[in-house]
Amino acid sequence: MSVAAGRFPAEPWGRAQVAGVACTNVIGILAVMASWHRASGLGRTAAQTNWITVAVGGAVLVAAANGLWLLAARRAIVRRTGGVVAEVSRLRPAGFREVDVDAAERWLPVATVAMRWYHRPGCPLTAGKHATPDTVEAHTDAGRAACGVCAP
Repeated sequence: MSVAAGRFPAEPWGRAQVAGVACTNVIGILAVMASWHRASGLGRTAAQTNWITVAVGGAVLVAAANGLWLLAARRAIVRRTGGVVAEVSRLRPAGFREVDVDAAERWLPVATVAMRWYHRPGCPLTAGKHATPDTVEAHTDAGRAACGVCAP
């Protein structure tokens, strides 16, 4: 079971929202098509104005429905992301600690004995690990390469 799966839906919108947006889009498109059809048979610009207004209203309806739908999805995704991050932060392993290096060694890359790469001291891939600082030469002699995430 994924983190926070019970509290946050997997999709950013539900079936009712999708159906509502689809119906609104159909209504707006029908309004544009009907007004195009009705205005095309009229020879005077003054007589076409009312149908142009209906067409613009249909286009605005479609744009507003889709815009609000996407904003609702964005809010749901932000809410879910925040919940997952909070849940992961709460589930840190026992003994979790940031890499602790002295001020004189802050520029030295860090790694653990089992790591294949060496990292900057603040790299998220070293968080919670007992990484020790050493020179680049010492890390390369130990067979480690530079981390592709923090690029020390």
